Amino acid sequence: MLMDAKEHFSKLLRPLFPKDASFNHDPRFTGGLLYRVDWRIPEEGRPNKHSRPIEVVVSDALVDDHYDAPMHVRAVMEQRIVKWINAQIAQFDPRHQYRPEQVVPAVRWIVSTAMVNP
Repeated sequence: MLMDAKEHFSKLLRPLFPKDASFNHDPRFTGGLLYRVDWRIPEEGRPNKHSRPIEVVVSDALVDDHYDAPMHVRAVMEQRIVKWINAQIAQFDPRHQYRPEQVVPAVRWIVSTAMVNP
């Protein structure tokens, strides 16, 4: 089930981010599904600069509830997930002032059952 969920949520979430974004599942994460996302935001003197990273966490409970739900309920849940993620992206500022040798802290967005239950 987790592999199916990983692919399903990846297909749901990936198109919401910039086309050239790096979008990767972290298989070491426990407690749900974690996708790490960032993209290039070149600026003068730093042509390969990347955005602040985002970690999108789909909680275990949401994965389970989504799997157990009838198709029409899944569709509503997915619409709410997309709406919430789009709202987060609209408010997100990908810029940062960290130097290339510094680790840029990730912003974590947790998608839970309570947020999407119809």
